[in-house]
Amino acid sequence: MPPDIRALDIVGRLNFSEVLAELTCHDIDRRRRAAYQLAQLLEDQEGRPARRHARPVAVSLLNDSDPIVRWHGVCVVGRHGLNHIEMLLRELYATETDPWARRELNDYISERPTAEVG
Repeated sequence: MPPDIRALDIVGRLNFSEVLAELTCHDIDRRRRAAYQLAQLLEDQEGRPARRHARPVAVSLLNDSDPIVRWHGVCVVGRHGLNHIEMLLRELYATETDPWARRELNDYISERPTAEVG
Protein backbone atom coordinates (compact mmCIF):
# COMPACT_ATOMS: atom_id res chain seq x y z
CA MET A 1 0.00 0.00 0.00
CA PRO A 2 1.41 3.42 -0.93
CA PRO A 3 2.00 6.00 1.79
CA ASP A 4 -1.04 8.02 2.74
CA ILE A 5 -1.21 11.31 0.85
CA ARG A 6 -1.49 13.21 4.13
CA ALA A 7 1.87 11.82 5.22
CA LEU A 8 3.45 12.73 1.88
CA ASP A 9 2.01 16.23 2.14
CA ILE A 10 3.40 16.70 5.65
CA VAL A 11 6.92 15.78 4.56
CA GLY A 12 6.67 17.86 1.38
CA ARG A 13 6.91 14.93 -1.03
CA LEU A 14 3.39 14.97 -2.42
CA ASN A 15 3.14 15.10 -6.20
CA PHE A 16 0.47 14.68 -8.83
CA SER A 17 1.21 11.05 -9.66
CA GLU A 18 0.68 9.84 -6.07
CA VAL A 19 -2.52 11.80 -5.69
CA LEU A 20 -3.90 10.77 -9.08
CA ALA A 21 -3.30 7.14 -8.14
CA GLU A 22 -5.55 7.64 -5.10
CA LEU A 23 -8.49 8.42 -7.41
CA THR A 24 -8.59 4.76 -8.43
CA CYS A 25 -9.03 3.61 -4.83
CA HIS A 26 -12.33 2.01 -3.86
CA ASP A 27 -12.27 3.80 -0.50
CA ILE A 28 -14.43 6.91 -0.93
CA ASP A 29 -12.65 8.83 1.84
CA ARG A 30 -9.30 8.35 0.12
CA ARG A 31 -10.74 9.51 -3.21
CA ARG A 32 -12.25 12.58 -1.53
CA ARG A 33 -8.93 13.45 0.14
CA ALA A 34 -7.21 12.98 -3.20
CA ALA A 35 -9.70 15.30 -4.93
CA TYR A 36 -9.11 17.96 -2.32
CA GLN A 37 -5.33 17.53 -2.50
CA LEU A 38 -5.35 17.73 -6.31
CA ALA A 39 -7.27 20.99 -6.19
CA GLN A 40 -4.78 22.32 -3.61
CA LEU A 41 -1.77 21.18 -5.63
CA LEU A 42 -3.11 23.02 -8.66
CA GLU A 43 -3.62 26.15 -6.57
CA ASP A 44 -0.05 25.94 -5.27
CA GLN A 45 1.43 25.48 -8.73
CA GLU A 46 2.05 28.45 -10.94
CA GLY A 47 2.15 28.66 -14.69
CA ARG A 48 3.06 25.71 -16.86
CA PRO A 49 2.88 22.83 -14.32
CA ALA A 50 -0.65 23.78 -13.31
CA ARG A 51 -1.80 24.19 -16.92
CA ARG A 52 -0.32 20.82 -17.85
CA HIS A 53 -2.11 19.01 -15.01
CA ALA A 54 -5.36 20.96 -14.67
CA ARG A 55 -7.26 19.42 -17.59
CA PRO A 56 -6.58 15.73 -16.85
CA VAL A 57 -7.20 16.32 -13.16
CA ALA A 58 -10.54 18.04 -13.85
CA VAL A 59 -11.69 15.34 -16.29
CA SER A 60 -10.77 12.60 -13.84
CA LEU A 61 -12.64 14.31 -11.00
CA LEU A 62 -15.70 15.08 -13.13
CA ASN A 63 -15.99 11.43 -14.17
CA ASP A 64 -15.92 10.07 -10.61
CA SER A 65 -18.98 8.31 -9.18
CA ASP A 66 -18.88 10.38 -5.97
CA PRO A 67 -20.60 13.79 -6.02
CA ILE A 68 -18.06 15.43 -3.71
CA VAL A 69 -15.22 14.38 -5.98
CA ARG A 70 -17.20 15.71 -8.98
CA TRP A 71 -17.78 18.99 -7.10
CA HIS A 72 -14.01 19.38 -6.75
CA GLY A 73 -13.74 18.82 -10.50
CA VAL A 74 -16.17 21.63 -11.26
CA CYS A 75 -14.20 23.91 -8.93
CA VAL A 76 -10.96 23.06 -10.76
CA VAL A 77 -12.56 23.89 -14.12
CA GLY A 78 -13.80 27.26 -12.88
CA ARG A 79 -10.63 28.29 -11.05
CA HIS A 80 -8.34 27.39 -13.92
CA GLY A 81 -10.49 28.66 -16.78
CA LEU A 82 -10.75 25.29 -18.49
CA ASN A 83 -13.43 26.50 -20.88
CA HIS A 84 -12.39 23.92 -23.47
CA ILE A 85 -14.11 21.21 -21.40
CA GLU A 86 -17.27 23.22 -20.87
CA MET A 87 -19.29 20.69 -22.91
CA LEU A 88 -18.43 18.01 -20.35
CA LEU A 89 -19.81 20.29 -17.63
CA ARG A 90 -22.99 20.90 -19.56
CA GLU A 91 -23.46 17.14 -20.02
CA LEU A 92 -22.86 16.59 -16.30
CA TYR A 93 -25.34 19.34 -15.45
CA ALA A 94 -28.06 17.41 -17.29
CA THR A 95 -27.61 14.36 -15.04
CA GLU A 96 -26.16 15.63 -11.75
CA THR A 97 -28.44 15.16 -8.73
CA ASP A 98 -26.14 16.21 -5.86
CA PRO A 99 -27.13 19.71 -4.64
CA TRP A 100 -23.54 20.91 -4.01
CA ALA A 101 -22.29 19.76 -7.38
CA ARG A 102 -25.38 21.17 -9.10
CA ARG A 103 -24.90 24.53 -7.44
CA GLU A 104 -21.27 24.76 -8.53
CA LEU A 105 -22.22 23.63 -12.03
CA ASN A 106 -25.06 26.17 -12.17
CA ASP A 107 -22.74 28.97 -11.06
CA TYR A 108 -20.20 28.03 -13.72
CA ILE A 109 -22.70 27.56 -16.54
CA SER A 110 -24.78 30.66 -15.73
CA GLU A 111 -21.68 32.82 -16.19
CA ARG A 112 -21.18 31.58 -19.75
CA PRO A 113 -23.64 31.89 -22.60
CA THR A 114 -24.29 28.81 -24.66
CA ALA A 115 -22.58 28.71 -28.01
CA GLU A 116 -24.83 29.82 -30.81
CA VAL A 117 -25.63 27.19 -33.37
CA GLY A 118 -25.57 28.63 -36.84
